[in-house]
Amino acid sequence: MPNLETGDVSTGGLSPKTVAAIMAAENARRPVMKQYQVTVNGEVFQVDVVEVASTVARSVPVVPPNPPALPMPAGLGDNSAIRSPLPGTVTSVNVKVNQAVKAGDVLLVLEAMKMENDLTISRDGTVSAVHVKAGTAVKSGEVLISIE
Repeated sequence: MPNLETGDVSTGGLSPKTVAAIMAAENARRPVMKQYQVTVNGEVFQVDVVEVASTVARSVPVVPPNPPALPMPAGLGDNSAIRSPLPGTVTSVNVKVNQAVKAGDVLLVLEAMKMENDLTISRDGTVSAVHVKAGTAVKSGEVLISIE
């Protein structure tokens, strides 16, 4: 068998065509090195880059912009606690203790992932406690407001 690394191509009984095919297959498996000259902050570098795969330009689908955020109904858990549906920062609290609220009222605004989310209530009630203020960072499931 020929030693392709050292250049020894004694046929060892193989035909020249077979040896050529073996060498071509071996060369096809070797990574292609390309040399570039790169200048960084005025300093010149010689860079060897291995081509790992040839790429074909593909069209990238255009993603439509996000639709406007819909009001998020606040979760009413045990004891009518309004809980944060996701982690974020409270940007405004729109209710006070003993304030009557109606279904659909925006209780507070929660900023999460650079989007403002209006937290609304799904039923009528009265605010019995406000557990957060503007600027408070909250975790998912954290109690924000209590409703009677």
